[in-house]
Amino acid sequence: MCGRYAIFRRDDVIARAFRVQQILGEERAPSWNVAPMQGIRVVLERTPREEPEGDPVRQLRRARECASPIWPHLEWADSSERRNTEGCWRP
Repeated sequence: MCGRYAIFRRDDVIARAFRVQQILGEERAPSWNVAPMQGIRVVLERTPREEPEGDPVRQLRRARECASPIWPHLEWADSSERRNTEGCWRP
């Protein structure tokens, strides 16, 4: 990610706009200067762990964004490269 951005919408507004079925975690205060590695709210669609064959559920939850590429997490990547990106959200 290059630059920063703002997050100021309430969870219920985001949930309505994206037809979210579950809101997980606490609502965060607005931020007009979201930095890399800061927790953000994301919309995900997942099947419940307890029902792997069930229908996907759309969730609003917290994730941590980072500007690291995915390639350091591949098998062939050097361990020092992997260490630099630990804790980042990955799909």
